[in-house]
Amino acid sequence: MILLFPSAVNGSKAFSADKAQPFVKGTMGSEKFRIPAAWTLNDGRLLFSADMRNTEGSDSPQNIDTLVAVYDGEDFEYTVVNRFDDVEPGRSETESASYIDSALLQSKDSGRIFILTTAYPTGIGILNGEKGSGLSDERLALTDASGRDRLLDPGFEDGFARVRGTGFSVDEEFNIYEDGDPLFCEQKGTGRRIKQNLFFLSSELHVHPTSFLVLRYSDDLGKTWSPPKLLNYLKKESESFLGACPGRGALTVVDGRERLLFCVYNHSKTGREKTSVIYSDDNGETWRRSEELKSSVFSGKSSESQIINCPDGSLKMFSRNKSRFISSSRSFDGGQTWGKLKPEKELYCTRNCMVSFIATDRFIDGKQVVLGSFPRGGKQRRDGVISVGLMSADGETAWREPYHINDGFFAYSCLTELRDGRIACLFEDEAAGITLRFFILDDEGVIRSADGNDIEYSKKDGIGVGILRFFALFFAS
Repeated sequence: MILLFPSAVNGSKAFSADKAQPFVKGTMGSEKFRIPAAWTLNDGRLLFSADMRNTEGSDSPQNIDTLVAVYDGEDFEYTVVNRFDDVEPGRSETESASYIDSALLQSKDSGRIFILTTAYPTGIGILNGEKGSGLSDERLALTDASGRDRLLDPGFEDGFARVRGTGFSVDEEFNIYEDGDPLFCEQKGTGRRIKQNLFFLSSELHVHPTSFLVLRYSDDLGKTWSPPKLLNYLKKESESFLGACPGRGALTVVDGRERLLFCVYNHSKTGREKTSVIYSDDNGETWRRSEELKSSVFSGKSSESQIINCPDGSLKMFSRNKSRFISSSRSFDGGQTWGKLKPEKELYCTRNCMVSFIATDRFIDGKQVVLGSFPRGGKQRRDGVISVGLMSADGETAWREPYHINDGFFAYSCLTELRDGRIACLFEDEAAGITLRFFILDDEGVIRSADGNDIEYSKKDGIGVGILRFFALFFAS
């Protein structure tokens, strides 16, 4: 049972009486959770995030919010970091604005925590968004109730930005004011008065019907969070979707300066998806976008991806794709350019599912231990594993037989390494449900459950997997 103290959106806190799990049914009023993300903070605590899917597990368009949990080993402390309140909390509704898919990152230099998500206005999702950045002349493009185009002036003065040529203004959470007074509309499900917002179709002003890349940060270890910062200047006018790859961001050093990186991907109505990277060299103040990953015949696409650091200073990205093998790509310039996708022939996986990878602080025989979690159930999202790889100085990795977490449903997951060497895995082991488990990695590179809950797994890949590996290598060459 979860006991919660009263909480408000963004900055107020709630605590869980459940000492084992961060996202059980009923937490913060939501019965469904998806899309786990995890990061070990500089002070050793764990930071988790997930989509609050309320009573329906489906993607946007839907009433979806972002919940963050900080874990000190005893308690989970919660904050609803992202929420649109056009629909009452806990209610599923496709005619809602939404936040979906979060990725976490903390700067080692500044300690600042970042969370990247994708936001949609009312009724919009990945399949029905319009092409375009949602900007005009580098300003947020708006439409008023009469269908006229408007522009939001750049910058916030005293917490407000002006809508050019009108008496309207907007606060930092995109709530709308006229002549300094807030405008109101009705919340679906309750009828109570709520502030109009640019992301609500029923408002006097609204953003274009497309995806928005949203960044927030915290300088006090998650106690409070910044207003949302839109990064749609990174989105091409030809793209109907540019969104966050959920899970983890990454850090590297370029010319002696820390670089922050997040994976993002685009999507077309024909199903074409390609990954790229956004990166910042000034602690998240400004961001640039890399080139897209180059697809290969075997993969067909790349989408939700994760980056690890290689011992030689390069970066390696592991990506979701349409094949039965996880694909990887290398960057030798801090993530600005990427090589052609290649299959990791030992990483047999469920087709078309998010994957999680980390490079640990452990070394065996002079090689760095790399871990990857993903489903391995063929055509179905099931049979979750953690694969152990030994990465040499040049970034090449030899993969061992995977450790099996379960032999049932297994979808999205996220790994993080604790200060004491344990491994935390946050994963979906039921439809719209998330579980946290801890694992021990011994000196021989063998994984076992920290709670003794190991399973016996007898299924074999069989000859078909060998044939698939042959063709994957043939078409990737």
